[in-house]
Amino acid sequence: MIENVDWWQAIFVIFLTGRFCTFDTSIFYSKDKNRINMRGYVFFLFLMIPMILPAQSAKEDSLLHLIDVKPEEELPFIYNELASIKSNEEKFRESAHWAELALKLSEKYNLPVEQYYANYNLSFVHYHTGIIDTSIFYANEALSIAKRINNTYLIARIYSHLGNAYSRIAAFDKSLHFFFESLKIVEDTIPNTSAEKTLYYKSLLLNNIGTAYKNMGQYEVALNYFSESLTNRKQLNDLNGIASCLQNIGVVYEHEKKFDTALILYQEALKIRDSLDQYSYQAELLLNIGVVYMETGEFGKSEKQLNEAAEIFREVDRKRLLVVSYLKLAGLKLKTGGYDSAFSYLSKSIAISKKHNYKIYERDAYNLLSQFYTAKGEYEKALESRNLQMTLTDSVFSAEMATQVAELKARYETERMEKEIDILSKENEIKQLKIERKSTLVYILIIVAVVFVLLLVVAVLLLNRRRLRQKQINSELEKSKLLEHKLKEENEHQSKQLTTHALNMLQKNKLLQELDSDLRSFSPRADDGLKKKIGDIRRQINRNMNSEKDWELFRLYFEDVNDTFFNTLQNQSTELTSGDLKLAALIRLNLNIKEAAALLNISPDSLRKARYRLRKKLGLNERENLADYLGRIA
Repeated sequence: MIENVDWWQAIFVIFLTGRFCTFDTSIFYSKDKNRINMRGYVFFLFLMIPMILPAQSAKEDSLLHLIDVKPEEELPFIYNELASIKSNEEKFRESAHWAELALKLSEKYNLPVEQYYANYNLSFVHYHTGIIDTSIFYANEALSIAKRINNTYLIARIYSHLGNAYSRIAAFDKSLHFFFESLKIVEDTIPNTSAEKTLYYKSLLLNNIGTAYKNMGQYEVALNYFSESLTNRKQLNDLNGIASCLQNIGVVYEHEKKFDTALILYQEALKIRDSLDQYSYQAELLLNIGVVYMETGEFGKSEKQLNEAAEIFREVDRKRLLVVSYLKLAGLKLKTGGYDSAFSYLSKSIAISKKHNYKIYERDAYNLLSQFYTAKGEYEKALESRNLQMTLTDSVFSAEMATQVAELKARYETERMEKEIDILSKENEIKQLKIERKSTLVYILIIVAVVFVLLLVVAVLLLNRRRLRQKQINSELEKSKLLEHKLKEENEHQSKQLTTHALNMLQKNKLLQELDSDLRSFSPRADDGLKKKIGDIRRQINRNMNSEKDWELFRLYFEDVNDTFFNTLQNQSTELTSGDLKLAALIRLNLNIKEAAALLNISPDSLRKARYRLRKKLGLNERENLADYLGRIA
């Protein structure tokens, strides 16, 4: 969140203190006096820059000038400042370049605070470019430095960043852990920080925690944190923060279908954004309000709000949200019979989506276009639009699966990296303990050697024997841990493959069933030629829904995790068919009746009958639970 700073007050602070920050420098820099003086020098130069120049550009020019005149040991500060500027401009490659230079020199001259900021900047770059495992690696490096120099502000800041990073890969348990650790530091009060600034930090963290719970679907918990953040923002008279909290709370109520309350909150937030002239945020709220009006059936009001939002998004060049506005307007027009306007909005949506590769929105546009042609009675064009929608759905699904796989990989790599860091840390502790123990023993042995040479020899022999035995024990423990870790990883990987494949089959069958249902409803109104085409497509859909290749691959993944399951069942009853074995496997995976029926391409009632027949064949009595029985099979 960007703070608004009074320029003349800032100049007054620079003139008196040589600093441009609201914190006491001891919070940031501990004993690093060079950085304090350097910061004062840099910002004193800004007073010489004409006020008409953009502040960011002027700052960058001054920093670039200082590179040529300052000694090498003072350059890491300048490089880190340039990295921050480039990150704010979303020029992440340039930001990484400056941060890497800062890291190299800060390590050379042993400047821990600059090492911290260099690692932080690199973590920030990788976070915004989607390389989350690397972002977490640099964040942990920064955290290690902050703990070493015992700087609570820097620790709290990196904890908050780690919380955001883990949220990106849906590791909400770890995300919340780091947010709460950061909050604990802030609530205990960071040294030399005003109560007002502490309350501001607390408000930001409460908002982040609320967002994590909202993304987890725990709306009541999220609401509590958003409300507490809102109370703090009001106490601080932070209008920008108040509007953000109101919008977040409105989103929670909208998810819970409490549209009247959501509308009041959105409108209150809109008034604040209006007073602050924040046009882009106004447009987001107008879009939210338009959607709420559509949900409550107030179509005239909905159209007005959505049109205003679209106009602002067009002016500020936010293409993605402009497409969303057009799609909402198209859906509204289809509901109210304004077909010509709906077609115009859909055409614009498709054109922008194709140009900017917004496949999800292009898919949604073709879905609405299919509804448009159906309403107009142009069934062939409706079918063509539906086919395009299906093609884009496959593309989006593949992309989503690739993203999920990447996220799983990022989580795995991150957890592996954390374990390696823990192991290295423990090894360093053991080494340090051995060094300390060895020093003590050597000192004692030297004293004893003067009096009793024989005792020295005995002591050395005993020490060597103990060391050898300890080495053997450590070696065996390490081998045992590595074997256990490898088996656990293999089992997790196989389980993920099985679950992913089952979800893939379920998603495919659901999509095919929806398409089959749509085609069946088209068929009575189509001419003979189109009916024949529809019949061919439906037969092909049914063949795809009953594909044995999918089941063969499913069985392969399933037997990797449950290698004796099918053999045990067949030994239990020789009457079991392949359909019985498929059903037993799906029950073993804890799929509900609806999901299992979709995968087997039968109705839920048919599936219940199949379950009953399976119970009979397995000889279970009425009180014995089928799912529990199958779950106990090794």
